[in-house]
Amino acid sequence: MGETLNTEYDVSPYRIPEGYEFNQLNITVSKAELETYAGSKLQTISKKSDKSIKGVFQDYNFLIVRSDCIDEWLDNNCPRGIQYYNGNASVEYGDYWEFAAIRSYPLAVYKDPSDKYIIITNCDDHKIIAEFFEGIGAAVPIETTVETVEETVEEPRSPEFFDNYEQVVFLRDNINEDMSLLEIIDVVDESCKDTRDKDMYTLEFGTFNYSTYDHYADEYVDMGPYYCFCMERLFWAEDGRTYKLYVSVLYETNSTNQDYKHVEMHEMDVKGDFFDYVRKSYPYNYAKTEKIAKIDIYMIEF
Repeated sequence: MGETLNTEYDVSPYRIPEGYEFNQLNITVSKAELETYAGSKLQTISKKSDKSIKGVFQDYNFLIVRSDCIDEWLDNNCPRGIQYYNGNASVEYGDYWEFAAIRSYPLAVYKDPSDKYIIITNCDDHKIIAEFFEGIGAAVPIETTVETVEETVEEPRSPEFFDNYEQVVFLRDNINEDMSLLEIIDVVDESCKDTRDKDMYTLEFGTFNYSTYDHYADEYVDMGPYYCFCMERLFWAEDGRTYKLYVSVLYETNSTNQDYKHVEMHEMDVKGDFFDYVRKSYPYNYAKTEKIAKIDIYMIEF
């Protein structure tokens, strides 16, 4: 998400409180109800399934998901689930949002006041968010081709697949806690030089509760607070699936870093080579002289 526009508009009624449990509401939403709701909100519809409908409202993409399917939908589409930054809900969702390119940016998440629908959008304008929910400037249907999607779930990869994946093995074999941060960055840079133009990269840093994914337990494991310097690579493999690979360099919290904000810097925000930016970044300048506590390298299907 970019800079938030028109913040004088109140969108708090549509925020999702942290820890909100939709599966405790005992709400059931039919496919017909979903289609009626989407038809009343969206100006065009481009993709629909039994669980979700995607379209455009005032030039922004909006994805509407039934709340009674949200847990299953998140498991299949957003492995990290709903995350919260500064109290605002977001998801990392791999879908085509604009410029025919897949976005790795977090997308904002809201809920309809009825609790029946979850709204995921790349819209960063509070005026348009308010108008979406309040029906101002609402649907003027335009005839368009709609892609109907069968909700199919691929067989999950085994834990051994992720542990033995070539890139994961290379990174684990060539990175250790005795190396400098610069040496670690160089190894990550080298590991993806042949696919640099095809992949997408993120630098995530700051002090927060870090979690890693345990494929054998099939869940995220909270490792507690660390100052984190995490390099993330989103890529499309030859098997047709999308994966995200994490190289996380973790530092013990202290009086200096304990209040450092959790920030994500995306490749699309950077001028020039991404790893050159990382080597010159202010989080690198802080972390390069600190003692590394742990290194965590893992991959998930995105």
